[in-house]
Amino acid sequence: MDIKTIFASIFVIFTLMACDSGIFYAPSDWVFSGSEWGKTFGVAELRVRTIGNLTGAKFAALEMSVENHSSSDTILVKNVTLETGKGRYPAEVRIGSIRHGLRTTGSLFWNFKEPVKEIFVEPVKLSIILEVGQEEKSLDIALTRFPKK
Repeated sequence: MDIKTIFASIFVIFTLMACDSGIFYAPSDWVFSGSEWGKTFGVAELRVRTIGNLTGAKFAALEMSVENHSSSDTILVKNVTLETGKGRYPAEVRIGSIRHGLRTTGSLFWNFKEPVKEIFVEPVKLSIILEVGQEEKSLDIALTRFPKK
């Protein structure tokens, strides 16, 4: 293969990727600030960016930070499940425990057998289980398409 063919192939790939606007969702009723959404649930303050990917991708990721406002308890993100009209998808959670007064940022990952455009079927929500001290707290977070159509 000559250099012109290689560059032409790369150009076609990047052009096709640029045409794919992707599918992204954000929390419905959280406060938007800068590039992330935030909301406080008791002693846990959560901040997230959008979740999604290019329509043909078979994975999604979400960056999440958790700030612990308690005076002594440790917070642990035990479980996060993406629930859509298509099914339930548990996340691979990469967020460590958060000691009182600290903030930790980590990632959530999903690998799918189908493209994102077939997974993100409304309604879409995140179900999160936090362990605060010895207590478990369940959070259901409704997500809406971003940007809104």
